[in-house]
Amino acid sequence: MTMNFLRFLEELKNKFFNTTRNTAPCAEMNLYSVEEEYKVSSNVRTNPGASLLKRKNFSPEEFFHSDTAERHNIDNSTDSIVILSDLCTTADKIQEIRDFLGHPIRITSGYRCSELNDLVGGSKNSQHMEGQAVDFICFKFGTPEDIVRAIKKEGIEVDQCLIEKTWVHLSIKDKDNRNMFGFYLNNKFRPL
Repeated sequence: MTMNFLRFLEELKNKFFNTTRNTAPCAEMNLYSVEEEYKVSSNVRTNPGASLLKRKNFSPEEFFHSDTAERHNIDNSTDSIVILSDLCTTADKIQEIRDFLGHPIRITSGYRCSELNDLVGGSKNSQHMEGQAVDFICFKFGTPEDIVRAIKKEGIEVDQCLIEKTWVHLSIKDKDNRNMFGFYLNNKFRPL
C-alpha cells in the first residue's frame, strides 16, 4: 500500500472512531474493506475509500454515477477525505429514508465534481460538490411531494428536503441542519 493510502486510512479511523467507544457513526463502515479499491463507475476512476459508501440498499456507484459525466468523459470522483466523510453521512441518511419509505429509491444525482456541477447548471455553492446532497425518486412510494411530506411528518432530521421538479433534493450535514422542507422551483424556496 502507498503511504498516502495508509495516511488516508488513519485519518478515516481518527474521524469515525472515538477513543471512548469503538463504534462508527458512519453505519456499516468497515475500514478493512477500504484496502480493496472499488471501481465506482465507467466515468469514475478507481477511488480508494468509495467502498465505505456501501449500504444495505445502495452501492458506492450510485453516489458518483452521472450519465452527463459519462457523455462528456468527466472523472466524477474525489480523493478528499472530507467529501468522502460527508458522503458517508449522506449515505446513512438516504438509507434511513429508504428504510422509512419501504420502497426502492433511485439516486439521480449524488456527488458532483465542480466541472460536472458547472455543466449541469448546479449552484456554485451546491452541496452536491461537498458530498452532502443527493437527488432521488421513489415512484413506488409516491410523488416527490408525498415523499417530502412523509419525511417531514416522521421528523427525520435533514438540512434540506426539497421538491425540485420531478425529484426530491435531500441534503444533510454533520451539524447545524436547518430542517428545511418545501418546494424549490424557479430558484425560489417555498416552505411546505
